[in-house]
Amino acid sequence: MASCLFAMGNEEDSARCREEIKEFLETKNLLYLHPVFSSYETKIRLLDGDKTAATAWLDNYFITDNQNIELHRIFLHFTTIRAYIVLGEYKKAELLCERIKALSKDFGRLLDGIEATVLLIIIKWITGKKQDAINLLQDTLSDAEPYYFVRVFADEGKALLPILNKLRKKISLEDNPSLDYKYLHEIYQATYERSKRHKGITCTPSKSIKLSKQQKYILELLANGYKNAEIVEITGLSLNTIRSHTKVVYQKLEVNSAMDAILRARELELIK
Repeated sequence: MASCLFAMGNEEDSARCREEIKEFLETKNLLYLHPVFSSYETKIRLLDGDKTAATAWLDNYFITDNQNIELHRIFLHFTTIRAYIVLGEYKKAELLCERIKALSKDFGRLLDGIEATVLLIIIKWITGKKQDAINLLQDTLSDAEPYYFVRVFADEGKALLPILNKLRKKISLEDNPSLDYKYLHEIYQATYERSKRHKGITCTPSKSIKLSKQQKYILELLANGYKNAEIVEITGLSLNTIRSHTKVVYQKLEVNSAMDAILRARELELIK
């Protein structure tokens, strides 16, 4: 229930639910369940790249680099992968991803295998293997599409969003798309919603986003409902110049549409 509430964006209700769980575990002295609960709490903090949480998780006694990965601790190992990524220990994260993938294949645990692959895709992307990341995401989505898995992708939010963007552009150029557009769009929307609430496991220190006077003016006109043709008349700029400014705004705000740019700019208080 706590996990579902959190995924729906009801983070206050989720926090209250987790407090009830914590109190129950302490009251009943169920210490053997503490690692699982701690794993979930840590996962939430890692969604914002919390390095302190990552370090604390890796320092805990119940996280060891055993030769074999136990199925009943697989949720904990996923938190370990995310902690490695947050701390920039990509080789360790990649190795653990591959081990979980192998285990998942042996035991027919498709969803676990997909989650490990999604994290591997993120690692490839941030270590410069961007085309490999895009291709692997496409293959993984093809495996997931018959089951219509969405949350396993969307949960990674901002860390996966740029890879999804690149894949969407690639798919749009295919004569016979290898993925159902409706499915891909649903995953993108869910991932984008998560990205608005959390910085992601690959987040870097926030940088100040600055728009030029012209870019800000054009965005304000878009926010007021004006179309490009009308903005041309208002500003006296050419259509190509308007489009060029808009493209730069999208890049700065890390979005792909006018509506997303407006929402993001308002969130950052760049426009009213």
